[in-house]
Amino acid sequence: MNIQTIQLDKLTGKSFEELYSNHLIDLLEMQRNLRVSQFAIKDTDIEHRTILHWEQEGLIEKREAKEGTWRKFSFEEYVWLRIIKELRVFGTPIPLIKEIKAYLFSSADFTSISTIVNEDLLEHLKASFKDQENIDQDQLAALDIKQLKESLKEKSSITNFFALLVEIIYSRPPAYLLVNAKGEFAPILLNKVKTEEKLHILLEEMQKSSLLSINITQIIEAFFSTTHFSGSVYYNLSPLSRKEKEVLDIIRLQRVHRIEIDIKEEGPYKVEFKRYRPTKGTIDQIEKIIAKGKYGNISLHMAEGNILQFVETEKRIIK
Repeated sequence: MNIQTIQLDKLTGKSFEELYSNHLIDLLEMQRNLRVSQFAIKDTDIEHRTILHWEQEGLIEKREAKEGTWRKFSFEEYVWLRIIKELRVFGTPIPLIKEIKAYLFSSADFTSISTIVNEDLLEHLKASFKDQENIDQDQLAALDIKQLKESLKEKSSITNFFALLVEIIYSRPPAYLLVNAKGEFAPILLNKVKTEEKLHILLEEMQKSSLLSINITQIIEAFFSTTHFSGSVYYNLSPLSRKEKEVLDIIRLQRVHRIEIDIKEEGPYKVEFKRYRPTKGTIDQIEKIIAKGKYGNISLHMAEGNILQFVETEKRIIK
């Protein structure tokens, strides 16, 4: 019996700057996943008439749904809607929310783009997006380095809000949107400067006027603690490395006889397949296990008799 051990690398704990400089392909995939329209109005826990009112006021972008269907929102829009809801609960005026939106959704400033775009990155990008239905394959084949640089620099491509969401998803730092009674606001990541400095700033600000604090990290963690979405939704929005994604690719595409996963706090998860093909329900379950990070080692018993063991390094448990 041949046993192959593969160490699972991880992307959790990395900052946006690290991902931007060293894992751009993963970052671009996350950008695409964050902007896929997949959440219905009922998923936002906000009334339809309220969302229509916010559309009319310019707090969210107007977008026509296909005929006979309801409008859907991306995860980026989902989080923004939750922020608006909390701001309105505390009486934040609509003109101020529009100012906050204008800042959050403005283009982030990245001057290092020229140093990270090269032939290797271009070929990697083409290989990663090849044969995907929502990508124009002719345009992808014709893409050159100059076009890639311009594409990555496009306004609205990488916004302040996108950078903030990525930082939270990958690193889970305490992140807040602070708004004071004077109408001043700022998104705050507590991992960016020393804690004492940050506390000093906050205390100084509180003494000047009343301060509203929206916990953005809590909004994201609350989403990941739910179970009513399909496994693929959590899977595509989680900070998974290439090795972690490889596990599911093998289960989906190769002849796997048995799967064993050590689930933290719950014990082992084991399942066998008579015809070496997992059911849709099993795939959904495994996607949720991998996406939520509550697992240890993974063993895939292949039909040919060999075993692939994926050994974890260090993983963040999403509670």
